[in-house]
Amino acid sequence: MVTVASIDPAATRVSINARAPALPVIALTGANPLTIAQGSVFTDPGSSVTDNVDVGLTATVTGTVNTAAVGSYTLIYHVSDAAGNAAIPVTRTVHVTDQTIPVIALLGASPLTIAHGSVFTDPGSSVTDNVDVGLTATVTGTVNTAVAGTYTLTYNVSDAAGNAAIAVIRTVNVTDQTAPVITLKGASLLVFRPDSTVLYNDPGSEVTDNVDVALTATVTGSVTLAGVGSYTLTYNATDSAGNAAIPVTRSIVVDYLAKINVLGANPLTIGQHGTFIDPGVRIEGLSLPTLTTTGTVDTAIVGTYIITYNAIDTGGISATPVTRTVNVIAGQTMSISKASVVEG
Repeated sequence: MVTVASIDPAATRVSINARAPALPVIALTGANPLTIAQGSVFTDPGSSVTDNVDVGLTATVTGTVNTAAVGSYTLIYHVSDAAGNAAIPVTRTVHVTDQTIPVIALLGASPLTIAHGSVFTDPGSSVTDNVDVGLTATVTGTVNTAVAGTYTLTYNVSDAAGNAAIAVIRTVNVTDQTAPVITLKGASLLVFRPDSTVLYNDPGSEVTDNVDVALTATVTGSVTLAGVGSYTLTYNATDSAGNAAIPVTRSIVVDYLAKINVLGANPLTIGQHGTFIDPGVRIEGLSLPTLTTTGTVDTAIVGTYIITYNAIDTGGISATPVTRTVNVIAGQTMSISKASVVEG
């Protein structure tokens, strides 16, 4: 007998309902990559999780972001559902960048005022930045101290991240700070003889200045030649910058002109070994004059001698000097024995 075994169809049935488990899905909120400023406060935009069964799932995050240090940071988001199905991790890149501009601070004054013709030295500037150190501003513009005017210097700088500082400007005023100089034409003391028919004609003055040209001094005071008197003229000048010159004065004396008249012979001859006493002079036009005589005569030696006479009065008026020639000759004993000084 042949025995035939029976086969249970259920034992060989393959289930057509079997499927792979469903994983949670993580979706980032906000940008990725995300760029934030160095030194700012970082707040993670977070993420959302969806699952075919579980609700309210929240991803956990690993990694940190140090906003104090420029760089790129990575955050990794993980989550598993209640059945233990782990989501595919999602990463967010966070770039911490330098977004703060440097700050330029001027050293020294602005506006800065310097003298025309001086040497200009820029006081410079300092630069501070939240990341970079040792930054130096570049300067554009020039200052020409040879020309009075207003000049502008502009300071600029950018940090390593390309952040440009707000430009800073220094104003430099080159000003004329030098006073003019007045120079009198003619003497500072003029003496005239009284004459009612003549008008005083001032010789004038010149004014020089480091900037302005054709400046003219103004004169205060008046002079009349009609009678004896003393006068003072004062000269002043101011340039276009308001610098006043040191005033200059001229004195004018109206008086009878001083004159020295030599008394006796001139030239005068005397014998060798004779006695010489100066015959003297007569002085006109001086009040209380002082007479000075220079030169000597040595009658022991044959030759020609010169005596010079000068006179000045208490008001400072001088007469024109005059001279006497004395010839000492041999073979005679002629003597001169009388000297005089006559005022009048």
